[in-house]
Amino acid sequence: MKDASVSRRYARAVFQAAQQNRSEEIVFHELTWLSRQVLEQPALAAVLRHPRVRTAKKMSFMERWWGSFPEHKPLSPIAKNFLRILLHNKRSGLLPLVALNYEKFWNESRGIVKARVRIAGEADFNRLGMLSRTLGGVSRREVKLEMIEDSRLLAGFTLSVEDMLWDASLKGRLERMKDHFKHTLKNGQ
Repeated sequence: MKDASVSRRYARAVFQAAQQNRSEEIVFHELTWLSRQVLEQPALAAVLRHPRVRTAKKMSFMERWWGSFPEHKPLSPIAKNFLRILLHNKRSGLLPLVALNYEKFWNESRGIVKARVRIAGEADFNRLGMLSRTLGGVSRREVKLEMIEDSRLLAGFTLSVEDMLWDASLKGRLERMKDHFKHTLKNGQ
C-alpha cells in the first residue's frame, strides 16, 4: 500500500511539472516506454536496482538505453529529472506504478475515463460501442474501453470503471449462488 501512495505522489509531481511545460503527452509516452522496458528487460531492472551502481551511472545507462532506439528523440528534461530523482531515491521499482498513475492524472485532466470489459466469447463491436457511448453519457466523460476475452467467465461480461466493478458473468452469478446457499445452510434457513 505504501508503494501505491508513494507512486501516486511521484506521478502527481511529474504530471504537474509536465502540465506547466505543456508536455504531458511527451512525458506520458516516455514514462510508458521506460516502464515497459523495466518490466520486460530483467537486465535493465537489475542494473537500476543494483546498490553498488551509482545514480549517475544508472542515469547514463538509461539515457544510452533510450537513445539506442533510433525513433527516440532525447529524453525530455522533465522525464530526465524525474528519472534522476527516482534513481537517487532508490525507487526505480516504482516506475511502472508511477507511469500508470501518471496516465490516470493525464486522462482525468482531459475528461477521459478508462474502462475494461472482460467478455466470455468473441467481441460484438456494435455492443461494445454502445456500451462505451452509454458509459460516456452516464459519466459525462469520454470513455476509453479496453476489451479482453476471458473464457473463464463462461458467459456474460465484467466491467470495471475506475474503482467500480460490475459482474454480469455466468461465473459471477454461480459464485454468488454458491455463497448464498452456503450462508443459507450455515444459518439453517
